[in-house]
Amino acid sequence: QGVSIGHSNVQGLRKNLHEVKILLQHTNLDILTISETHLTQDIHDNEVNINGYRILRRDRSHKVGGGVAIYFNISLDCVHISKYDNDGIEALWIESKAHSQRLLVGCVYRPPDNTSFFDEFNQVLSEIWMSRRNVVIAGDFNSDQLAPNGNGAKFKRILQSYNFCNIIKAPTRTSAHSNTLIDLILTINTSKVSKSDVIDYCIADHKFIYVIYKLKIRNPKPFVKYVQNFKNVLENPKDFKHDLESAPWWVCSTFEDLDDITWAWNCMYNVIANSHIPLR
Repeated sequence: QGVSIGHSNVQGLRKNLHEVKILLQHTNLDILTISETHLTQDIHDNEVNINGYRILRRDRSHKVGGGVAIYFNISLDCVHISKYDNDGIEALWIESKAHSQRLLVGCVYRPPDNTSFFDEFNQVLSEIWMSRRNVVIAGDFNSDQLAPNGNGAKFKRILQSYNFCNIIKAPTRTSAHSNTLIDLILTINTSKVSKSDVIDYCIADHKFIYVIYKLKIRNPKPFVKYVQNFKNVLENPKDFKHDLESAPWWVCSTFEDLDDITWAWNCMYNVIANSHIPLR
């Protein structure tokens, strides 16, 4: 088990709210991050409310479009984190607490024409890298990770400098002319990722992506370990040496098969060793 986190670029949350509800009903996600909400301040939360979930939003204020939001299950202990807010990045951050651990979840949208994003996001990653180990960042970064150069390669170098890894490997936006991987899920600790995938469920023209991130660490089952006690040998080494020298090792030569010879030798040695070097 773990925290299930999904992402979808919906290109208009209010007009596509029914499809988002269907997505949550079928997946039962703990957290759903959404890019390109296209919401404005005059749209109230109750107009995009979904039963069983709470919503946090960051609407674009300077022009139409863009915007990000996060739905999280009402059963989760989540709070909004403003520490990593940056005026140059459309992003939203929450912290989920479970099993005495904290998970930072971010939703990010990078418009294709935002060239300053990379420098700004580099600073944000630097702050996160220094203070967090459980991190999942999902969003539409418009930086094709399948391209060998350009913004995709530039973004990949930034991620690698902070040990972040994109765990989504298949194209997330497909057209008649291109296949691009621009919807990403980023994390530092890939060992805690139990599952991730790209699902061909497009609310707009982006596929749905998700990850299951393990927070609970199973304690190993208790076991009994035996060790040898060399106290007697250290105190009376002559006794151990005498028993080894007086043992009837010639018995081993009565066997013809090499395995039988080895078995006989081991039997005699173990009898002597166990009497002088007992287990505890």
